[in-house]
Amino acid sequence: EHAAVLTTDAEGKLPLGTFAKGVYYLKEITTKTGYKILDEAIVINISDSGVMYGKAMTNAVETDGVFMITVANSSGYELPSTGGSGTALLHFCGLLLICLAGIGMMIFRKTTV
Repeated sequence: EHAAVLTTDAEGKLPLGTFAKGVYYLKEITTKTGYKILDEAIVINISDSGVMYGKAMTNAVETDGVFMITVANSSGYELPSTGGSGTALLHFCGLLLICLAGIGMMIFRKTTV
């Protein structure tokens, strides 16, 4: 089993060069900031009938002897922002609930003593 480190260019293209027939696994080890690393390796099968890839072994698109596959990736999770005027209403509601609970406890305590 052999492994090689390959890097995509600025357009996200990865020149694979000339490979012999067989099954290859592309595993993403780093990614652009803000994107998630793919969970699983991409399987590429090179045979007499062409190049196939992925779990469903979809045919790669050939243009002038270059096979193109599209790898779907998504950006990382966006964390919710804190602070700002959007939290003022939540703080007010929280304070109101605490006050109502305190008043309710005082009324309940007076009636049960």
